[in-house]
Amino acid sequence: MLRNTLRMINQQDQWFNQLRRLYQALEQVERLLESDMMEVPIEMQARLRQIVEAVDLQLAYRMDQSGPSALDIQDIIFEAQDRLIKQVRT
Repeated sequence: MLRNTLRMINQQDQWFNQLRRLYQALEQVERLLESDMMEVPIEMQARLRQIVEAVDLQLAYRMDQSGPSALDIQDIIFEAQDRLIKQVRT
């Protein structure tokens, strides 16, 4: 019983950390868009991809295909957040 409770707490902690990282990623992309940068620099793309990949490999692949478009990457991060929230609820 205690082991199951600890496992559940650990899982929730991982989800919370992933949500926090996704939120921070969105903030980074939004700052780029606010400064009229429509493309995400390559180094930032790699970091954002790792964050998305931790949630969903298919979305990470889509990010690879989307290129440096800040709007596309923003949409993918939103979708990753939605998928993670759905995981938490189930």
